[in-house]
Amino acid sequence: MHTPTHVPAPLRHPAPALIAGLLVVVAVLSAGCALGPSPRPPSALHDFGLLPEQAAQSVRLRALLAVPDPSAPGWLDTTAMIYRFVHADGGQPRVYSLSRWAAPPAELIGARLRSRLARVVEPGLASSRDGVAGEYVVRIELEEFSQVFDGPVVSRGVLRARATLIGGARRTTIAQRAFAFERPAPTADAAGGAAALAATGNDLVEALLEWLAEAVPRPTTPG
Repeated sequence: MHTPTHVPAPLRHPAPALIAGLLVVVAVLSAGCALGPSPRPPSALHDFGLLPEQAAQSVRLRALLAVPDPSAPGWLDTTAMIYRFVHADGGQPRVYSLSRWAAPPAELIGARLRSRLARVVEPGLASSRDGVAGEYVVRIELEEFSQVFDGPVVSRGVLRARATLIGGARRTTIAQRAFAFERPAPTADAAGGAAALAATGNDLVEALLEWLAEAVPRPTTPG
């Protein structure tokens, strides 16, 4: 008796459209694994700019000065650029996410002040790294350095600091003074705030030079 044999059904091939779709999905997933998350844009760096070239200046101070970097509270001892909305939340400090200082503001001010003093003081500046002690120490405390918004598109750079001149063998306080400066920001953004604050930093440096010229005791002339 003839036994019927089982003939398997022909294999069904997937539709061409389905294959194309799967290939697209694989390509996208492969690209995602290779590239990873999109890179964050680099932060914009800001500083006080180059020290302007000036004509030869006469000596205005005759002393050996030690000028360490200013001190600053913890929230200000950072490269973050700080701004405040006094018109909205009373001025709580906020931080720009894509802009920062090239160095903490206290370091920028200290470097600018030493550069300016080097042009007008003799015998010069003392350096603790070289083991040279200054006759006088200029200590600066930076209290405020932020961009303050008085309205959505109106802001200003605000700087407040206190300077102390210390001298003598006993390191006594000779003079002390508070400084405050404001400059309008040309634009209501990080770049405008950086420009305004850099201007206040330069204002402070020039005011410190004038103050030191009066505060540092004159050398006695033997006679």
